[in-house]
Amino acid sequence: MAIQSQHKVDLLKDEFVFLQSQVDKFDKLSANIKTWVVTLWAASIGWAIQIDQAKLLLVSIAVIILFWFYDAMNKNYRQNYSDRLHAVGRYLQHYFKTGEVKESVVSPKFPTHHWLGIFRRGLSLHIALPYLVLVFLSLVLIVGI
Repeated sequence: MAIQSQHKVDLLKDEFVFLQSQVDKFDKLSANIKTWVVTLWAASIGWAIQIDQAKLLLVSIAVIILFWFYDAMNKNYRQNYSDRLHAVGRYLQHYFKTGEVKESVVSPKFPTHHWLGIFRRGLSLHIALPYLVLVFLSLVLIVGI
């Protein structure tokens, strides 16, 4: 039994709204991750300086690496939802231009997440740069103490 075109369009619209909410959620989470990493990094730096232990600065680097991985995972998930969001947007755009729904359209179709994507995203400059700066500052402080 084939799904009626209008029902497919309604499903696509609902999926579009859901996907947009997911992308927004991951954007907020990314900002929170960066806030927490700076807070915990500064606390670990302050603690290491206060008790005059350069080895404790390694804790700050561990904090950075953990949050870097978490942010990369978050960005990977966000991008997967974003890719599907753009695909649904193209389907809806085609529908509004032509009044036809492509037979190949499947909705809902939720993205799959791959672990290798996390490492690729984590090494991209716009994600890695804040963490690399913090690691560099930690290393400078280790040498300085």
